[in-house]
Amino acid sequence: MTKFITSIFLLLLGACATSFSQTSPCPASSSTSKSENVVLGVVNGIEIRRSDIGADLEAELKEIKNESLQREMHMLWVATDEAITETLMQKEAEQRGISKDELRQQEVNAKLSMPTDEQVQAIYDENKDVIGVPIETAAPHIKRQLVEEQAAEVERSLVSQFRKGAEISYSLPIPILPRFDVGVGRASIWGKETAKVTIVEFSDFECPYCGRASETIEDLRELYPETVRLAFRDFPLSQHAHARPAAEAAHCADEQGKFWEYHDILFANSRALSAEDLIGYAEKLELDKKAFADCLASERPKALVEENMAAARELKLSGTPSIFINGIKLIGLLPLPLLQAIIDDEIGSP
Repeated sequence: MTKFITSIFLLLLGACATSFSQTSPCPASSSTSKSENVVLGVVNGIEIRRSDIGADLEAELKEIKNESLQREMHMLWVATDEAITETLMQKEAEQRGISKDELRQQEVNAKLSMPTDEQVQAIYDENKDVIGVPIETAAPHIKRQLVEEQAAEVERSLVSQFRKGAEISYSLPIPILPRFDVGVGRASIWGKETAKVTIVEFSDFECPYCGRASETIEDLRELYPETVRLAFRDFPLSQHAHARPAAEAAHCADEQGKFWEYHDILFANSRALSAEDLIGYAEKLELDKKAFADCLASERPKALVEENMAAARELKLSGTPSIFINGIKLIGLLPLPLLQAIIDDEIGSP
């Protein structure tokens, strides 16, 4: 799918719409207590304090503050990453005795091919309802976006080669982000109970963005095997007909100690989640067939899914994946370097 189409969905913060954690509530800081006592106004000698404005507004302000701080952090990372790319391109150009523009012409532009009419037609047909204009109007835009995406991919591949021989590190400032009271419940847990960082993920096995998030979280599991633990909680969305049965099946796999293996298979096959598929995946993992079938027929997995969904509703989550790092609610799925920066900051904090 091209940027022409996906840009619409990117506005939804990379999530399927309708979000970790500490096992106990985060204590209120002294600064929070002070802010509650701030006088906002006075009427007939009666002070109106911050604590008088109501929980709903405070919750909304907390969400706004969280989103604003994370967007600023993300913009700084994007700008930094672009500057790193340009520095690497400049160095390579100097080594070849040419300009950056000439380098891009030789290594990027010269390797592009124009999209065919068939490719444009296929993109249009797949997304006709979203595009909403005749193909004659959309075609030039689709072609331009296809070329731009192709150029971006070629340049990414080129720069990745330069990055392999470079020493790159980030030292982005991590703001003091609001924390939300999120528990793990009876979630399936990976990692040590003593881990300093707990990631709580509300997810949906039929959500494509959740599949991408699972790959990033797998990277985090490999990077922080001792200091991070992951709690996976179900939040199957109503528009995904197979998501809830898949979640229930995963809990049945968990009863046989194979939750994470089953979890990985489900995300790898998110378009094949029929009842037959779910049984087939259990067989692939060599689960006890009768025990798996008995579990599916029982109320146990249904109750677990409902508990997780109730927790998501209480948090007023509206989409998946919804991810929390020690109570910090992520706005969309942040790039891996930013996730590492947040986790490193948590590990380093007292």
